[in-house]
Amino acid sequence: MTRRRLAGTLIVASLAVALGLGGCVGGAAPTPSPTPAPDLAAQLDGRAFLSTGVAVGGAPKQLVAGTRIRLEFRQDTLGAAAGCNTFGATFHIDGAILRISGGATTEMGCDQPRHDQDEWLFGLLGSSPTLALAGDQLTVTAGTTLITLLDRRTAQPDLPLTGRTWTLESIISGATASSIPAGVTATLEVGADGLITVASGCNTGAGRYTIEPGADASTGSLTVSDLAMTKKACPDAAGSVEASVLGLLRAGTITFEIEASQLRLRAGDAGLDLLA
Repeated sequence: MTRRRLAGTLIVASLAVALGLGGCVGGAAPTPSPTPAPDLAAQLDGRAFLSTGVAVGGAPKQLVAGTRIRLEFRQDTLGAAAGCNTFGATFHIDGAILRISGGATTEMGCDQPRHDQDEWLFGLLGSSPTLALAGDQLTVTAGTTLITLLDRRTAQPDLPLTGRTWTLESIISGATASSIPAGVTATLEVGADGLITVASGCNTGAGRYTIEPGADASTGSLTVSDLAMTKKACPDAAGSVEASVLGLLRAGTITFEIEASQLRLRAGDAGLDLLA
């Protein structure tokens, strides 16, 4: 074969390869890689859910009057409550199966119906139930038991800080929360006009405040200034509550966090829990 004929043959072969590749490009599209399934644990992280219904064997199960199941997921920790004590455990999700370890509960005294309901829920969570999440709705299935829950922010939206009266429920010192003595009432009214009105459990007064917004409207920091109070003498219980309230309001920068109708104020190790 002459050199010219060999060169022509190579050119034709190269064109054939190029056309063949072009045919692949212009033909059927390559099969896309499958999209990874969403990580259920990541979707649940930082969210709390409240029960909207419970069924056993297809029949509704009534919870104790005034109670509701709450599940909260924070990183690898699950918190659960059913009306009295709180359960906490480390968890991971295997496919759609919830697996928990290292569980512990608080030890508040409960009436028998709420105690039994706590035990039922905590036992169910330890039985490796199946979870399913669709938007704001979470379902927990264990055998013939089905619990449906709704994202807490949808079920109970956070109230605004301003324009309402907040009533003191407990006083926080470090990791300890103490209830308010019987017969003592303390309130805060945070006005939209920058005025805060205080009933400290004994005396009353008012001051100005400024807000530094947080990540959303339910969090941020509060600074109270020019707080002036009446000066009547207070009984021991009322005086103790007043000292806690005024001590926190005069502490400088106060962080606040609202969840539904509950407000928590913190300044260092001191804090107040209030209810709208």
